[in-house]
Amino acid sequence: SALKTARRRFGLNDRNLTVLSALLSFFPDRDLSGGSALVVWPSNAVLSERANGIPESSLRRHLQRLIEAGLIARQDSPNGKRYARQGPCPAVFGFSLAPLLNRSAEIEAAAAEETMMQAELRATRETVILLLRDTEKTLNALNAPLPEALIEIRRDLRRTLPLTALKQLERLAARRCHHALLQLERATEVPG
Repeated sequence: SALKTARRRFGLNDRNLTVLSALLSFFPDRDLSGGSALVVWPSNAVLSERANGIPESSLRRHLQRLIEAGLIARQDSPNGKRYARQGPCPAVFGFSLAPLLNRSAEIEAAAAEETMMQAELRATRETVILLLRDTEKTLNALNAPLPEALIEIRRDLRRTLPLTALKQLERLAARRCHHALLQLERATEVPG
């Protein structure tokens, strides 16, 4: 759940997470812990089936992305197959989930940061929308047209913007709102 929230910070997409979830489904325990071997060894065919039928070529690409992101590690056998060997010399070859466990605190922190940033993005966007609404109402009271700058801000809000761009729109909308309120104040002043 935390990794889903912070996926962009790790350069992951939903399909990468689907493959990771499928890999985790092969781990016998409910929670990852350092006390057990953290290696799973499903074949590509079985893993593909558990990952909602992702084609094997795509599966390999998603696995590579998870390795590059440092969330899993490949533990290859001499012949490149994934398996567990029992007996006097036990060995397990497949994908180690240890990096995921080792980075759990980092993932939790990134998820908390992302949650805060998303909340700030929503709040800033709402503030801009409210400022635009107030400005428009004020201009309507003055029978004044909506300036092109405000129409442009409205257009910009249709896109997904970074926080810095939203803050800039907020400052611009606040200035426009303040200016419109001053105009209304002057227009409704009773001569004394």
